[in-house]
Amino acid sequence: MSCINKCIIASLFLMTQFLFSQDSKFSVEANFPIAVGSGFFGEDFSGIADIGVKYRIVNVSNINLGVSVNGSYFKKKVQLYLPSYPDDFQDPYAAAEINNFTILPRVFAELNIESLPKFRPFMGLGYSFLVFNAASHSSQASSSVTLKGLNGNVGAYYLLTKSLFAQFQYDYITLFDVNVLSPSQTTNVSIIKLGLGIML
Repeated sequence: MSCINKCIIASLFLMTQFLFSQDSKFSVEANFPIAVGSGFFGEDFSGIADIGVKYRIVNVSNINLGVSVNGSYFKKKVQLYLPSYPDDFQDPYAAAEINNFTILPRVFAELNIESLPKFRPFMGLGYSFLVFNAASHSSQASSSVTLKGLNGNVGAYYLLTKSLFAQFQYDYITLFDVNVLSPSQTTNVSIIKLGLGIML
């Protein structure tokens, strides 16, 4: 057996031990985000995907304290100009597409309940960056704006196996730049996320 093959086998063995360790500090997750509420975000944007990473720094009295970050992708279609064509035909080159990238770094606390060892509720607090990019296919120039705010996060996950879990979480974002994007509507953002994750 060549040295390269031995290194590959050894690496896979170590990775397996790491992935299925019961004292996992890292976890990664993939979620489906759903924008809710009556504001500009909940009414106009559709969630595409969300990924997240958590690192548990220390355990204090059955409470894991750590840091996390989530990144979400949302999409919105906007019609800038609708010519009066027969049979409801629309000019595809007059449409602009708005993409949103939401980045949520935070600190969190996760509770280990002795009577429910597979169930882990958590809550977090952090910052938020909402980046809106509008790319037009017409003569309109593309544009970008970033809104910032505070983020509160609550949720829970359930361990399906020693390493795999299913989770539900809710993010509430209060934006600072309330008059930049939609002055006539509330700019508070609510996001529900359903997903799966793995302990590393």
